[in-house]
Amino acid sequence: MANTQLTMAGLGTMLLSVVLIVVIFQIVPVIGYSVDNAVDIPVNSTWNASTAGSSLPNGSETWGTLASFGVLTAVILFVGGFIGALKGIRG
Repeated sequence: MANTQLTMAGLGTMLLSVVLIVVIFQIVPVIGYSVDNAVDIPVNSTWNASTAGSSLPNGSETWGTLASFGVLTAVILFVGGFIGALKGIRG
């Protein structure tokens, strides 16, 4: 008889990985946009992009770099959950 706890743990891990991908690509950019637009930066400030030029980090570039790590984490979680589900089905 199959061990249902292992099967449910594996399926739960796969569900967690799907939720992680949804959070990474749907919710986090909305939060980042809200934070970017929360405060008006004066024109003469060194933090203003028009004054500092291209020396300031860009949020979209940072997001593009970090999103790939999140997807890799979700894929590893999904594969681990799949293997756990297969072990549980095997019995």
